[in-house]
Amino acid sequence: MNKHIPSALIAALAMVISGCGGGSGGGSSDVTATDQSPPTAINQTPANDPGQQPSSGESETIDTPDSPEPSNPVNTPQTDPATPNPDQPIEDTQNSEPANEDTQNSEPANEDTQNSEPANEDTQDSEPANEDTQDSEPVNEDTQDSESDEPALDPVAEQTTYLVTVRNFWGVEDFPQDFPDQAHLSLWGGATHNEAVSFWSVGEPPSRGIEDMAEAGLIDILLFDEVAPAIEQGSAGSFIEIRLFTEPAIDGEPGLLEFEVTVTRTHPLVSMVSMLGPSPDWFVGVDSLSLLGASDDSSGAPAEWIPTLTVGSPLYDGGSKSDIIPIMGGPDIIPPDPIGLVAYDAATGVYLPSDTPQIVTELQFTRIR
Repeated sequence: MNKHIPSALIAALAMVISGCGGGSGGGSSDVTATDQSPPTAINQTPANDPGQQPSSGESETIDTPDSPEPSNPVNTPQTDPATPNPDQPIEDTQNSEPANEDTQNSEPANEDTQNSEPANEDTQDSEPANEDTQDSEPVNEDTQDSESDEPALDPVAEQTTYLVTVRNFWGVEDFPQDFPDQAHLSLWGGATHNEAVSFWSVGEPPSRGIEDMAEAGLIDILLFDEVAPAIEQGSAGSFIEIRLFTEPAIDGEPGLLEFEVTVTRTHPLVSMVSMLGPSPDWFVGVDSLSLLGASDDSSGAPAEWIPTLTVGSPLYDGGSKSDIIPIMGGPDIIPPDPIGLVAYDAATGVYLPSDTPQIVTELQFTRIR
């Protein structure tokens, strides 16, 4: 035969002949089996598939989709989950557990959150701060005790200082007629001195310095031309120079002004004045007010400083102008009349000379050191 017979077909025929026992000795066969042993790993190719032929004369294994799983367990993938599959990234999967561990390790953050309770404990511990605040009350008690423990002022000290509080009662409620819009007490000028000098006095004509103060509210002539020479001569101790205005009374409340004055045992008297402004020549003040108490001649004990002294000042007429309403200026009086008193007449609404003092200002002297 010239045609090539596939080896697979030959092997199949050999198996048929072998199964028939090789015949009973009768006839011969035209087909000779070249290999009687059955193949162990050859899949048969369907006879009706002439298109697929092995290229080398040997059998070819063909994967059939419907063929059952091979029985050889060696090539079968193991399904035991305990055995790692080299085709799967098991190690990466296992390594992903630290991420879970990190997630589990996030519990310390919760522990930190739980550990934030000490912050609450600190908040609770802040109560001692409140206790300290409560304990601060003894500080106030100490402050009060320190005030009570302050040494008393020496009543016979050579020098002492007073706080002067000025209260101005001149206001529209009590002096309604023609009450000026710019009502005030003007600058304060004067001196501390002894009995050897007097700068002004009721019943005496005004000095040039007192006249200028009463008419214009100026104190320079009084201080530099009259007080300064007295200081040089030793009859005055120091200037009183307060260049501040005092407001009028408003809604029943007096205008206030405070300043300090220092006196000595050699110059215990105070004289100071301030213009009632605006006005023709009216003013308020004190003349030769002693802040030293009377001495006891019988015992020979020195005089003591007065702790507190309050005096009222009436409204004085400077005697150099003649007018009856509170305005600046007016006819001059030449020579000036003696200093006298002037009072507001509620019936007529004008200011007239008076023999009765009408208090418009209060001065309080309080010893402070």
